[in-house]
Amino acid sequence: SHPSFSGSVSDAGRITDINSPWLISFGIAFAAVGITVAAFFIFNLFSFAADRTLRSSSKFETLTRIPVIAAIPPVARMIGTERSANQVSNAYRVLRSAIKYSRRGVRTIAVCSPSPRDGRTSVAIGLSQSLADTNAMVLLIEADMHRPNISRELRFDPVFGLGDLLLGKANLAATINKTSNRNLYVITAVNNVNMNSIDVCDLLDSDVFTELLKAVESQFDYVIIDTPAIELLPDAAAVAGKVDEIKDFYNTKVA
Repeated sequence: SHPSFSGSVSDAGRITDINSPWLISFGIAFAAVGITVAAFFIFNLFSFAADRTLRSSSKFETLTRIPVIAAIPPVARMIGTERSANQVSNAYRVLRSAIKYSRRGVRTIAVCSPSPRDGRTSVAIGLSQSLADTNAMVLLIEADMHRPNISRELRFDPVFGLGDLLLGKANLAATINKTSNRNLYVITAVNNVNMNSIDVCDLLDSDVFTELLKAVESQFDYVIIDTPAIELLPDAAAVAGKVDEIKDFYNTKVA
């Protein structure tokens, strides 16, 4: 019988077995890489199709049928350049003008969003500062008593908060805090009382909160209220019926 030859001649003149385990392993690895790349592109395709992020004003208006009066850029992506700072400032000026010259005479505004970390508090602060820059007297009320952070953002230490005021533990004068902007004042949600055993929604829906708004509206040109996320708590709905307008900022990507 004759020997069986199953190889081919390599460049070095050696016989290489075409059934070598190394070649089989290489083929499997190559196929695995191809499958991984294909899966990656398919995953991204489905993610893009399912993405509900509002990346443009036109998309927002199409989905909600609500006209956009201003588009606030996502600040987190624009830090570090003078141009980006100007874009953000100009966006707040547009929003400020829309409010100042509204035919409805808007003076009390609740800033709300569907979810936490949408940029709601940043918008409330930015709008308040922009209005205060026009020599208008502005009061920013932090109605989110579950996750207060305005005092940290504006770098001051409050003594009393909104809960203290509504529960009669402090008076209005002791609760209002001055900021570095001489026209901007803040009532924070940092309280001395333990709010865990108190229904915050009922507190915001009470006649006491209504009377508070009437009192501060007589002293300030504008009152801006930062509310909790709508999807998590009913607190924002309790505030909604007590203000002139509700501004919805979805992911601060109305822009």
